[in-house]
Amino acid sequence: MTVMAKFVGFCLMTGLIAAAALAVPPMINYQGAIVDSNGVPLNGTVTLRFSMWDDSVSGTYLLDRAARCAGDRRTL
Repeated sequence: MTVMAKFVGFCLMTGLIAAAALAVPPMINYQGAIVDSNGVPLNGTVTLRFSMWDDSVSGTYLLDRAARCAGDRRTL
C-alpha cells in the first residue's frame, strides 16, 4: 500500500469519526421539578410545553411540543 493510499484512508476515517462525533443526538435529556407558585411540588397530571428557538433573544421558532405527564410529589 502506498503512502498516498494510507493518507487518503486516514483522512476518510478521520472524517467519518468527526462526523459521528458532531451528529445531533436524537433525544435531549432534561430534568426539573414541577411546583406551584409557593414552591410546593404538584400532584396529578400536568401539561408540559417545550419550545425551541435558534436564539434566546430574537430567534426563529423551530419546534413546539406538548405532553401530558402524570406524577406525584416524588416523580413526574
